[in-house]
Amino acid sequence: MKRFFLLSTATTILTVIFVRVCMAGEPAAVEALIGRVIPGRSAAFEIRYIPAADGHDVYELDQHGSKIVLGGNTNTSLSMAFRVYLRDYCHASISRTGDQLDLPPILPPVRKPVRVVSPYAYRFLFNYCTFDYTMAFWDWPRWQREIDWMAMHGVNLALAIVGQEAVWQRTLRRMGYHGQEIRAFIAGPAFTAWWLMGNLEGWGGPVSQAWIDSQKALQQKILRRFRELDIQPVLQGFYGMVPHSLAGKYPRANIHNPGTWGRFLRPGMLLPDDPMFPGMAAIYYAEQKRLYGVAHFFQGDPFHEGGDPSGVDLSAAAPLWDGGKYGNTRISGSLAWVHGQNVATGQPLYHQMPLDLKLALKHTVGGFEGGLDLEWVAQKTRVDPVRNEPQTAAYALLNLHTAYNWQGFLFSVDVQNLLDKAYYLPLGGISLGDYTYSGGAVLRPVPGMGRSVNVGISTRF
Repeated sequence: MKRFFLLSTATTILTVIFVRVCMAGEPAAVEALIGRVIPGRSAAFEIRYIPAADGHDVYELDQHGSKIVLGGNTNTSLSMAFRVYLRDYCHASISRTGDQLDLPPILPPVRKPVRVVSPYAYRFLFNYCTFDYTMAFWDWPRWQREIDWMAMHGVNLALAIVGQEAVWQRTLRRMGYHGQEIRAFIAGPAFTAWWLMGNLEGWGGPVSQAWIDSQKALQQKILRRFRELDIQPVLQGFYGMVPHSLAGKYPRANIHNPGTWGRFLRPGMLLPDDPMFPGMAAIYYAEQKRLYGVAHFFQGDPFHEGGDPSGVDLSAAAPLWDGGKYGNTRISGSLAWVHGQNVATGQPLYHQMPLDLKLALKHTVGGFEGGLDLEWVAQKTRVDPVRNEPQTAAYALLNLHTAYNWQGFLFSVDVQNLLDKAYYLPLGGISLGDYTYSGGAVLRPVPGMGRSVNVGISTRF
């Protein structure tokens, strides 16, 4: 079974398995949706479950006598077929701002079968900010309408972070916290998103126990309806966000201080390599499962809009060989990828590094160390045309380094770009020197540095 974690910055995290309350093949959920949208007309429809199309979701429209046939492999697909029928055959409209559901007494027949296969396995909805910009005070009737809209538009994966106050309350109780200590960490209703993204803690609070309980009950209704309609929830994951006060209770824990977000102090971050991390994550997921069931997907957003990542290791390393007196060898690596887009114009954002892979092999014996580094950078094709940002080709660089530590002095020799590879810097921009001295005839990116040998001596005092 596949498991997923949606995360803006890589961390260590636990995953659990998702179980639905209402599996595909139970038409009651779709019949109920039809009854909510066009009361009294559900008997005009016949629901048929059909196989997926080579693993892809599919819906169909057809006619069987006087009944409109809705076909689909999931309840989401069936709901989509229902909306498409209303739109294309009844000229009806269902939107967040109002509906046009003036239907004829006898529904128009489907004279020619329709079959549509989705090319996308997942159709995802919502980001964190939506939950506070728009949904902070939604009640169940408003959420019920939204979930119907989601199913009828083919959404089968959606962020679901209502009711996290109760999860954190239960988690912190098991970590030795009590009433007011817990409420000092939980943000108020209009600030929940920024709390869960690690931007602030406690602001807008303290919240009442009645609010915590009402949000828990609301989330349970939301998730029950999600599962009935085959929409998978993306629950809040544990990525290490903790109250700053946790350091006082567990002084030996490695809790990173990400700094501030504007004037707000960000929550602390329990680092994933700390021995306490797996245990606290297990408590968090156990309490979330007890309240809201299990899930395939989790999401987190550490370092949202900044934050200080210094001291947080997002790379990977592993020992290759331990030869005792002959030293040891380690391999390490990191992978970075950035994708930004101007939502107003659809164009790429300026000054984004393409995919960047770094691998390093290092051998250490006594005071001597030597290593070989490989860096591979992908082709940069997503550029900002407004700033005349140039495209650059992919390249690979090999760097050699050696050093010897003797009585507090470090003697080092490094060879950068060992093979003297010609390449252009993805973030270097246009070479104004070439442009100027060529009289405007040469317009190219800034070239990278050729082979260079660096010799150094350093000491600490």
